[in-house]
Amino acid sequence: MFSYYGGLLWVDFINTERLEQGQVEDLIPEFPLFERWLQEAGVDDLPEPAGVDGRQALQKAAGLRRQLRKMAEELTDPAVVPGDWAAFLNGELAAVKGHWQIHEGKAVFVPDGGWLERALWPVLQSAMLFWTEGDRARLKACSNHACIKYYYDTSKNGTRRWCRMETCGNRAKARRHYSKRKGASQDE
Repeated sequence: MFSYYGGLLWVDFINTERLEQGQVEDLIPEFPLFERWLQEAGVDDLPEPAGVDGRQALQKAAGLRRQLRKMAEELTDPAVVPGDWAAFLNGELAAVKGHWQIHEGKAVFVPDGGWLERALWPVLQSAMLFWTEGDRARLKACSNHACIKYYYDTSKNGTRRWCRMETCGNRAKARRHYSKRKGASQDE
């Protein structure tokens, strides 16, 4: 159901929406699906969500996803001057209260908030690390115009075009092949 080929957690998070028959479909419309996505994405060490208002948690998560998707759209569209996404990320990061601790020899930030803050922290951290250490030119939108997925291109020469070759890439190749065959048969 979920795909984790975006290369970065925050990209996988915005990819929890897809285009289905021209309509955007939310793949995490219910709280249990959001929990499942987090678990499958490797966001662990979460406390039990006892007492969590699932509807409110989904609204907050959807709001963050919407903003991160807008950031990805602006960063991948050469015709758009990107907004001040550092300020947005700084605002989101400042809202996360927590503390640092050493875990397995590494400094780790641990949110002090409730379940939702702990659940969304790895997504925010992923976006922060992308912003500060990533190569923004390697963030790309799938070349399939019927797809709204993004990915971080880790190919050696940076020429990856599809979110997944097995789906969008093969569809494009099949369309090109069909068009060539159709054109050749009309010439006869």
